[in-house]
Amino acid sequence: MPTPTNVLLLITAAFLLSAIPGPDMLYIIARSTGQGRPAGLISCLGIATAGLLQTAMVALGLAGLFLVVPVAYDVIKYVGAVYLIYIGIRTIL
Repeated sequence: MPTPTNVLLLITAAFLLSAIPGPDMLYIIARSTGQGRPAGLISCLGIATAGLLQTAMVALGLAGLFLVVPVAYDVIKYVGAVYLIYIGIRTIL
């Protein structure tokens, strides 16, 4: 059974880790301040949708498929990389 001290330390650590903004939050802040509220909301929606899709893929067992068929993982990885490069170039131009 966890001691009250350990529970308090766990709660404190969980709070501190959740209070630190991650890359998603920094991206949303940058988009919101640079391009306005609608851009920030769209970014938030995109991040939430990506999280939902990742969760659904894992739940459907596609992670196991990627282990069995490494080519499927590589295809998704490279398509994602090309898309990120496209977004970067579009942002610069």
